[in-house]
Amino acid sequence: MAGGVWYDVPLFVVWVGEEGGGSISSDTSAVDPATKTRLTIFTGSLARVPFECRTTDGKPETIKVGGESYRLAQGPVLLVSKSGPKLQVKQLPLAVLHPNPDGTLPFKDMDHVYFKNLASTNTNVRAFWNAGTTTQ
Repeated sequence: MAGGVWYDVPLFVVWVGEEGGGSISSDTSAVDPATKTRLTIFTGSLARVPFECRTTDGKPETIKVGGESYRLAQGPVLLVSKSGPKLQVKQLPLAVLHPNPDGTLPFKDMDHVYFKNLASTNTNVRAFWNAGTTTQ
């Protein structure tokens, strides 16, 4: 699992079901010095599935996962499986992760046990993984 956060507000979460390790990084640079607009690019790879999300205002519209673009308005939580010939992606609302009342995520509490429990208790998450995938 990896996520992008803009001033404590979650932008996206990518959750790949297969093992393989991974990483995420972000880079912020000035785009327009006159307006002080900044571009932040989140890039990463989980189990060899690359992803990228760009924003200048903390409200990105899309994220690329495995070379395909997904509209974050359709759900910023992306479940990803490599079990078929093509990546399988299911988008869910942020509420599936039980955000704090202020909309931030309790990342410090989101460890392997948290996600394993979520995979067995949330019907949408469980249905996705049970359709031929495994949670790691």
